[in-house]
Amino acid sequence: MVLQENKVSRVLYGKNLLSDSVGGGSIVSIPEVLGSQIPYPGEWGISNNPESFAVWGDSKWFTDQRRGVVLQMNGDAEPIPISDIGMRDHFRDLMKNQPYDQKLGAYDPDKNLYTLAYNDDSIHLS
Repeated sequence: MVLQENKVSRVLYGKNLLSDSVGGGSIVSIPEVLGSQIPYPGEWGISNNPESFAVWGDSKWFTDQRRGVVLQMNGDAEPIPISDIGMRDHFRDLMKNQPYDQKLGAYDPDKNLYTLAYNDDSIHLS
């Protein structure tokens, strides 16, 4: 999985690359090659908040500050904006009004939920 500011995608890996030399010589197999980048549907990204990323088992969570949402991914499924379930306005307003605050994400296995905290430590963009 690859998280970029405005894109979420996956990159195939562990594929073999076969190549031959000029003149039909030997074929070489290289197993350490990254394959194609395949974007997930939707216009999502992690913005500038990698600290919001959390993982537990096969589930992953992160925020997209630019779009004002909290996203969840289960396995290889596309990102789902879980903040739209009853808290859309809250997260949209909070992220819009505090765009440079840190969004600290973690998974709480005792309560079985993703926890998100904000603080007023600014994110330094270079």
